[in-house]
Amino acid sequence: MIGLTRRGFLQAAAGTLVLRCVLRVSAEEAPRGILSVPRPQYASPMGDGSYLVSWVTEGGMSRVSVVGPDGTRDLARTGSGDGAVLHPQGIARDEEGTAYVCDSRNGRVLTFAEGKAPGAIGRIGFLPGQFHLPQGCAVAGSALAVADTQNHRVQVIDVAGGEVTCVIGRLGDGDAEFRRPSDVAFEDESTLWILDAGPGRAVKHDVEGKRLGSVAVPVGAQGLLCLGGRLFVSDTRGGRVVVIDAKGRVVASQEGLSSPRGLCAGAKGEVVVCESGADRLSVFSLE
Repeated sequence: MIGLTRRGFLQAAAGTLVLRCVLRVSAEEAPRGILSVPRPQYASPMGDGSYLVSWVTEGGMSRVSVVGPDGTRDLARTGSGDGAVLHPQGIARDEEGTAYVCDSRNGRVLTFAEGKAPGAIGRIGFLPGQFHLPQGCAVAGSALAVADTQNHRVQVIDVAGGEVTCVIGRLGDGDAEFRRPSDVAFEDESTLWILDAGPGRAVKHDVEGKRLGSVAVPVGAQGLLCLGGRLFVSDTRGGRVVVIDAKGRVVASQEGLSSPRGLCAGAKGEVVVCESGADRLSVFSLE
């Protein structure tokens, strides 16, 4: 049996428009910086101690920001034009450092690359290459998988060529059907897991669309991470993260979280949880 130990967090005080956060890497260390990260949705490590974070305030203000010990730098703010975001969600970064962000209510995936203007993949719609409230995304090699949530499917896109290589699923409860898939995670470059939030399951497919299996997860789960042969799932309603092994058994859980959403692996292999209800990123080590 493995366990999760809380190592620290990015903490925010509630009730202000711009929230102040203190980063603690461990309970013994002093604060390393003042940060701004209200209601984090999803995050991805930048490799230098900072995180790329999507966040949305209760008033609807949207941001995609680099958040670290030395402060905050916004990459995108509220809007529908080029490089703007409305209710940003899932974040993935490839090996070259390009970031992909689900711009949910604008029905597209934004791209951010060093030294380049923000780009966009797709638009609102139901055809291949179009999205309706996309929520989660993941990248492996040149393959970008997007949970096209309200179209009840996952699209796999070759980011090198910009073409949709596979569309997995449609509305329903069958083997190749989904109800509001909320996140995706690659196990390797040819295999991905799809978090099917409606019925409460994670379904394993290859990148060509073949179904390989499934495991039960909490209904309404919002975040998915595949790490070390295990699935980490954020049970948003239950206020916990559960760890599921290859046989579908829950082998560990972290209780007492406040509206956990996105999950990502930290630079040292730790698990980072976006606690949206507590305005913080919590960091847990594996034991």
